[in-house]
Amino acid sequence: MKTQYFRIDPDHPDLNAIKKAVHYLHREELVVFPTETVYGVGALVKSPAAVGRIFTAKERLPKSPLLVHISRMEQALELVLTFPPEARRLAESYWPGPLSLILPARESVPEIVRGGSPTVGLRMPSHPVARLLLDASGPLAATSANLSGRPSPVTADDVKADLDGRVSAVLDAGPTGSGLESTVLDLSSPDYCILRLGGVTVEEIEDLLGRKVRIVAQSQAETDHYKIGIPVMTSKNEEDFLILLHKLVDSGGRVGIVYNDCTKPSIIRESIISTTVEYQLNLKKTTLNLYSILRDAEKKQLDALIFAPLPKKEEGITASYFDRIQAATTPYNPKLD
Repeated sequence: MKTQYFRIDPDHPDLNAIKKAVHYLHREELVVFPTETVYGVGALVKSPAAVGRIFTAKERLPKSPLLVHISRMEQALELVLTFPPEARRLAESYWPGPLSLILPARESVPEIVRGGSPTVGLRMPSHPVARLLLDASGPLAATSANLSGRPSPVTADDVKADLDGRVSAVLDAGPTGSGLESTVLDLSSPDYCILRLGGVTVEEIEDLLGRKVRIVAQSQAETDHYKIGIPVMTSKNEEDFLILLHKLVDSGGRVGIVYNDCTKPSIIRESIISTTVEYQLNLKKTTLNLYSILRDAEKKQLDALIFAPLPKKEEGITASYFDRIQAATTPYNPKLD
């Protein structure tokens, strides 16, 4: 299939492009759209056949649930059996925004969307293009618009690299917002738990609810999509970082160094600097450029990517960033010894 790309201004969206995208959706085809986090690929939630095409396009086994993207509370109430007071308080505070809530699902939600569970995850994105699309199409089952095993896409070019020819249309609104996926909070049982760290912090959720919530570690299957085709390594401290860097460079490797806002090794040989590619990771800003760094390092065919020592304190939004970095980390490549 030939993928159609529609360039769309997020501040003044072209309604004709939205109508064309909705046309594809109503034909049970796939459309990629921007959110305030990453680009997502969506299908009509009430069409199991269309939803199944998401798994085919991403080369992903249809065993895990998809989030249902909505634009209005009325849409949420049509999908769940109950919307408890705690969920309403969270929705009032963080919707639209990067928070997904898991609640008991109505039987009308297809099993393929729910991943066979009795629950459904709801997400209300704040991106104006996404909201216009959802207003016109109705709820969409969606997930990140990348091949399984790839970093999440933050530009239409990222989408094109992975899904060109696999989806019918892409609404290209330029780079997405935070680049950090939504927090996934399970409210379907009394034991509230966070299944994925994201754009809304643990502390914010606990403060609003007035109670502690558990953080459930993700399975390996859930973190596979952060892998790339080169080794990605972290370092415990500056000494560890320099030892690893020297070993890689001395063995002839072309290495990428990822600095961050808080730490930067102070002593690096000039000969090493000339054979490295440097990146700056924004940990103190509202946007995370991790996925862009991972894709660029792979595109440059670097032999390895090393993160300079990260801050010791893992809390707030930094905890979500660390979660993604850890998910991208791969074992040291013995070929570089």
